[in-house]
Amino acid sequence: MKRWRTRVFLAGMGGRVGSALCEQLEALGGMGRTTSFPAEFCGGANRRWVQWRGVDPVPRTPGDWSGIIDRLARLDRVLFVDCTASEEVSALYSELLAAGIGIVTANKLALSGPLDGYLQLHRLAAEQGVPLRYETTVGAALPVLDSLAALRARGEKLLCLDAALSGTLSFLFSGINRGERFSAVLREAYRRGLTEPHPVEDLLGADLVRKLVILLRESGVMIEPEQVRLEPILPAGCSWAHDPERFFEQSQVLDELWQARAARGPLAALARWNLQTASVEVVQVESDSPFARLGAGANLVCCHTEHYAAQPLVISGPGAGSAITAAGVISDVIQAAYRFDRCIPGVSTALRVGADAPM
Repeated sequence: MKRWRTRVFLAGMGGRVGSALCEQLEALGGMGRTTSFPAEFCGGANRRWVQWRGVDPVPRTPGDWSGIIDRLARLDRVLFVDCTASEEVSALYSELLAAGIGIVTANKLALSGPLDGYLQLHRLAAEQGVPLRYETTVGAALPVLDSLAALRARGEKLLCLDAALSGTLSFLFSGINRGERFSAVLREAYRRGLTEPHPVEDLLGADLVRKLVILLRESGVMIEPEQVRLEPILPAGCSWAHDPERFFEQSQVLDELWQARAARGPLAALARWNLQTASVEVVQVESDSPFARLGAGANLVCCHTEHYAAQPLVISGPGAGSAITAAGVISDVIQAAYRFDRCIPGVSTALRVGADAPM
């Protein structure tokens, strides 16, 4: 094994993003063959089993994360790659970083929780000299967070922001704006794998709140999740059923509501910031707005800073789907692998520790 190659342990093997990631790594030769790719697979786990390279999978046991972390900590240049949406897994991040294990994650929970926890993760990464990468928590493979962090690093203040951060909701409102029924478009998004396993999770807005919190923090706005005003897409009491099929059947009662709203002008689900308030809401946009022309499944971030005051900085592209998210994770793995050579313990490599005052 070449000394410079980074070992990857994957949480979420067998899941939609984890499976797509394994396929793409295999195509790159990153699962163990001789290659210029800077990382290689050393193990992985899901809810049922754990597997180490060259060894058959074994069933998971209660409390086995501690042993997994101990084993990883004995290796050099290790990345823990989290392709889950698990609160249990995200709760491991402090322990992983403290053990000198770098993290690449598509899991939004730890980075969008209480501000103290977010700052602690960056402090631990800086103290241990290990990478902490999470570009795919917002915008899938789009370079959103790195771009905003770079603006902040050169001293630019975020003045206002409008962002369509959910490929699922872009797909939904693209169809509604064309006159299609809410329930039919939502079912099609589910069929294409663009929604969560239960689509109600996409419609309650909590995921958009998490993305906005992460995006603002990378821009220097140290906000708490509770400071985001949320207008859910589903009216109160409309979650109905845990079973998606029953949910689709009953969601037809919302078809007329959204048809009437779209008749007054195109709609978009936006995450917004204006120096005073942060919000997630469905708004009517001008017909010539880029949000009115947003492609099905796309993300679009439009932000104004001092240097982008008259004409905003715009980042757009595909924002949903397992394959594109996995591609973004690979980009983060590559950046993290090379960052191992540049990390200096005690120095923040992301310029994100010592953040601006809380909002």
